[in-house]
Amino acid sequence: MTDHASGGTPSGATPPDGDPMYQTPEWQQLVDYLAGEGSPEMRAAMERRLSDDPEFAEFAAPLLLAWRAPV
Repeated sequence: MTDHASGGTPSGATPPDGDPMYQTPEWQQLVDYLAGEGSPEMRAAMERRLSDDPEFAEFAAPLLLAWRAPV
């Protein structure tokens, strides 16, 4: 579960301290999307953005790779 009030991340997802990339709304939305959180509309919007916005897809690539890696 995400602690949105404090800008937190889903349980177990701890962003590195001091890196501003992990403190952006875009990063938090991406984490929420990958965690299966958010409305169907938000999830569809994220999927469209990932396919239609190459700059955002490049920004998201490290997290997408890490999230989908076998454990």
